[in-house]
Formats: sequence, structure tokens, C-alpha cells
Amino acid sequence: MLFLLLSLLGCGKADAPEETIPIRAASALFLEDYDQLWRDLGENYPFFPILEEKGIDVAAVRDSYRLYVQKTATLEQFMNVLDRMFGKLQSFAHLFLFHKDTYEMMRETVAEIEGFEPWRAVLSDPVTVKTYASLPEGSGGKAEEIPEVECRYYSELSAAYFRFPTMNPYAQERDEHIIADYLNQLPAVEHIIIDITGNPGGSSLYWENVITAPFGGSWTGSYRIFYQDSPINRQYYGDLELLPISQITIPSFAEQLGAELYETVQWDTDYGQTTLEQGAGAKRWVLTNGGYSAAESFAGFCKLTGWATLVGKPTNGDGLGGNPLLLPLKNTGLLVYFTTAMAENPDGTLNAQQGITPDHVLLPKDDRSPLELCLDLIREEQEKKG
Repeated sequence: MLFLLLSLLGCGKADAPEETIPIRAASALFLEDYDQLWRDLGENYPFFPILEEKGIDVAAVRDSYRLYVQKTATLEQFMNVLDRMFGKLQSFAHLFLFHKDTYEMMRETVAEIEGFEPWRAVLSDPVTVKTYASLPEGSGGKAEEIPEVECRYYSELSAAYFRFPTMNPYAQERDEHIIADYLNQLPAVEHIIIDITGNPGGSSLYWENVITAPFGGSWTGSYRIFYQDSPINRQYYGDLELLPISQITIPSFAEQLGAELYETVQWDTDYGQTTLEQGAGAKRWVLTNGGYSAAESFAGFCKLTGWATLVGKPTNGDGLGGNPLLLPLKNTGLLVYFTTAMAENPDGTLNAQQGITPDHVLLPKDDRSPLELCLDLIREEQEKKG
């Protein structure tokens, strides 16, 4: 299964198109879309019980923001109301509104990828195309605006350090040789540290091509994903061989969230021979503290396959659930993004809720950073070797 998770541009500011609908007609159209959104979320989004557990009164959020929609006269205002509403819902499990940059990034990224036909169909709907074309250019999307990878060398520990602040697909080509180019400048290294603390994600294609592929090798792992038998799941996942949960013992979260179907995902990746001149055999460490979306999926890959030792604090979740889905609003063509897949962590917990737990966890009273803990662990290993 290919994971393509976009989250880093989900909260941008939208502006109105040149033509503005009269306020009464506009508010009626926006209300129709708003009510449609909540009906569709009720049928397809499984995580409202989790939000209620977190102390969020979902019905109160729905009703209060509907009052704001009644007063909207422009597309910009409507989008801002939806942004605030999704913020109240903590954007849980990728629940957010697509803005222009996110729309263009997704459309460009899935243009030729096999298996993304349902996404392409929604992205290419005439109403949606017209709406997003009418919005002015945003910011924060192109590679020249994306922070660069930070590289360091701890000579006393023979450790190379790489900090990846984002997994924005626009930076993939720019960063594809960053690991090899830096390692080739160094003497032989025994440890390689990959820092993804606070990384907001982007696309899993980034970490596969930039971080893991250069090291080569074959990596396997498996986990389960649970689904409701909902309209949108049938639309997007109709080609998957989903099985009824009656055949297995299910985790408690799957029962709580109304799961009816499941699949076992096999992570079976073969990168072939390494492209590194040196460093391929070094011990790998990955630092986590928060991190979301594609950064979360990378942490999950490391945990499930043993590609690296995880150090720090748990990630923010929802990186193992596959690709979030697109819900179009009928009148405006705006797209709402959210996850419906309920992925199971190795310990039986819900990935979207618990995230990935590192192999070496920073305890609450430990005032070290993930990097400081990792460096201490490396020192301990060296002391044991003598």
C-alpha cells in the first residue's frame, strides 16, 4: 500500500473569488454545504467518540459554527469558518479543509500514481477545479520556501546528524542526495541520527526516496487496519480485499468505533543495493517528539520493520491509517480531507489516538531533549564496547 499523507498546508488562509454571490443566496448555498458536510461526516468519519472522550462536545461545535455560516457572504468567510471549526475538532485524523496550495500539491502528486483514481476523479471535478482556480496564490508550498535539512557531525561519537523539518513533496528532488553528499564528506561513521521531532509531515514518498532508499535493503512488517462499511470507504477502498471482523479477535477501539471490516497491511519494501559510498552499515537512530502525517508513517515504518531505533516522545498519530480521503462539498466544490481507516499499533492501541511509542522513551521528568538522550545512549554503547 502506498501512503500519501498531506497535512503541512492544511490551515492556510483562503481568499474570495472575484465575483461575490449576494449575501442571502450565498449563505443559503454555504448552509447547504455545511449541512451536507456534517451528514457525510456522520456517515463516514469514525472518530467522533474519540473527540468526545477528549472533552469536545461535537454537537455543540456543529451547532455553534452553523450560526457563523448563516452570516457568511463570501467564499473566503465560509472557508475561514470551516478552518476555525476544524480547529475546534483538533483536526483529528487529518480532518481539515483543502486550500489552494494543498489542492495543487495533491493534484500534482497523485497525477500519475497507480491506485489513486478515486482521488484524481474528485480533484478533477469541474466545480472543484473552478473553485480552486479562482483562489489567489497562497504561500509556503514551493521548494525555495521550505526550510533546508540540517546536517551535523559529532566527531567524538562518530555520529552524523540530519534534521528533517518537513517532508514536503516539493522539496523531494532538492533533498534526494543530501544524506549521501554529507556522509561522503566525513570519515567513516558508526551512527546516523535522523531527527523528525515536530515534523508536520507531507508525503511518504519524501521519506522513502530521501531517507530510506539510499541505505538499500529489504524491510518487512505488518499491522491491521479496521474500517466501517461506509459509503466513502466503498468509493475509495472498493478494490481492497477487506474481510469481515467476525473472523478475528478485534482490539477494543475497533469495537468502540463501529469497525466492520479489516485488512492486514504487509510492509514489504526492497530498496535494492545501497547508493551510499559509506555509512550504509552505521546504526540508525530516529528522534521523535510529536510529528504527524508522513513523519508519523516514517516512525511507524521504523518501528514495524526495525529500520532504526526510535528515541524521544510519541508521535502525534494517524500515520499508519493509509491515505486520507477527499469529501467534496456540492455547491462550492471545496474539499474536506479526513482519515477513515483505523490503524492498530503493535501494542493494540489506536494509532490515530496514541501515535508511535519510541523504543527509548523520554519520561515526563526527564529534561533532556530527544537528541541529548540519543547521544547519551550512543555514549553508553561506546563505553560498553570499551
